[in-house]
Amino acid sequence: MALIRERLAMTGDLTKASSTPEVFDEVLKQAVRNFQTRHREFVDGVAGKNTLAAMNVPVEKRIDQIRVNLERFRWVLHQIPETFVVADIAGFEVYYVHRNKNLWHARA
Repeated sequence: MALIRERLAMTGDLTKASSTPEVFDEVLKQAVRNFQTRHREFVDGVAGKNTLAAMNVPVEKRIDQIRVNLERFRWVLHQIPETFVVADIAGFEVYYVHRNKNLWHARA
């Protein structure tokens, strides 16, 4: 539990100290939920296989992911029309944008 608490404290998901750090208490459960929400994972407060794998991604790899996605965005930025729909498959969301304004957003 101590390593999970450390990791969640470093990312800002765990903001309260626990009187029993060796126990998976409600404070830690909420911190796991915060992490899962930020990483668009199934939010259940359980530090399962997928959540632990996401927690263990090195910072360098996260930075590389951001760089790649920014480069992809740079390629298509000039091609985006005035009105478009974005289906974020990984994030399970859909957006409708018109004249640079997000007019509609929904979970998909």
